[in-house]
Amino acid sequence: MKTSIVIRGGDSSGHTQLVINSIRRWYDGELTLSSWLNHDTSKLQGLSSIILNEDPGPGPSFDAPDKHVQNGYRQLISGLKGILNSSGEIILVIRSDTIINKNPFHFFNDPNFLKSTDSFKI
Repeated sequence: MKTSIVIRGGDSSGHTQLVINSIRRWYDGELTLSSWLNHDTSKLQGLSSIILNEDPGPGPSFDAPDKHVQNGYRQLISGLKGILNSSGEIILVIRSDTIINKNPFHFFNDPNFLKSTDSFKI
């Protein structure tokens, strides 16, 4: 089964290259960054593709109209655009500051797990 990984979000902390490096130690498949037009991605290496999106802003708060959820719109847009531009049957979407040292896709080789995935398809 073909897999893809989407790293979503900006590189404001400068950790995205560390995240890419941690993934590339165990994964040689499709690795996409879905970020913002105003973020400099020119120095990032090891990606299959980069998607630069318009920044939608943080989004509204659900409990108070004058407050904002913590980047809810940004999370939705960057994740969705990354998924739509990926070719994997199974797509892992992570934050741009999440280091992954081990392959999580081995769980998908369990036949019992695969039976339950139909309800999660997009």
